[in-house]
Amino acid sequence: TLVCEQAALDGVCADPGMRPQVLPGPVKTEERTLAKVALYRQATKGSTDEALPLSGLILDPIRASVVCRSPREVANYARWLISNGAAHGLPVVKQKNKFAMDDVNEYDGY
Repeated sequence: TLVCEQAALDGVCADPGMRPQVLPGPVKTEERTLAKVALYRQATKGSTDEALPLSGLILDPIRASVVCRSPREVANYARWLISNGAAHGLPVVKQKNKFAMDDVNEYDGY
């Protein structure tokens, strides 16, 4: 759980004193983890990364959703998390913008 002082989130939300709501998601299942490792094995075949423990590429075994009230709050929270997350135990190691996906019907999440 991300715990931080209110002052750390000043300016993230349009309404003073309001924080984005963080909802814990399900832990990635063993079946899904093995499927991802199989995809990584296929993608790294023949490369120097092939020798790495591919399970180390699973960056999101524990996930969460952040609920904001506006697109501006989404952008502000994302900027805050990228800049300050590591100081609160949540370093951002990968970013994915699903708003920019070509196929809006694609499902690749929880």
